[in-house]
Amino acid sequence: MGATTVDDEVRVRRLLLVAAAAVVVQTSITDYGTGNGDVARFWALIGLVALALVLWRRSRVARVFTVVTGVTGAAVHGLVALGGGGMHPVVVALSFLAQALPLVTRPVHEHVRRPATNVAPDVPTAV
Repeated sequence: MGATTVDDEVRVRRLLLVAAAAVVVQTSITDYGTGNGDVARFWALIGLVALALVLWRRSRVARVFTVVTGVTGAAVHGLVALGGGGMHPVVVALSFLAQALPLVTRPVHEHVRRPATNVAPDVPTAV
């Protein structure tokens, strides 16, 4: 784990952007039931907050959460697809994988292992 370079941070941001796009796609195409748009927005918010925590706070827990939910969702929807569910569960499974895979890459792994420094500006306190 050497010094962080600008290229490393750019790679991490690009990978997390791919994962964020996959979260938005996955939550918009997953069937949460009739009239459950609020549920989709809730899960999109949870996924995007987890990715933000990975980026800005270097959260290992948020990274593991995203990977586990992504792999679980891919497995569940993959099994539905194997059972003759058509193309929709295949696309949903792929979108789950697309949010998990960027987080298991070396740049993201190294990003969360580095200490979080200067991730948020200092907030002045009243005296």
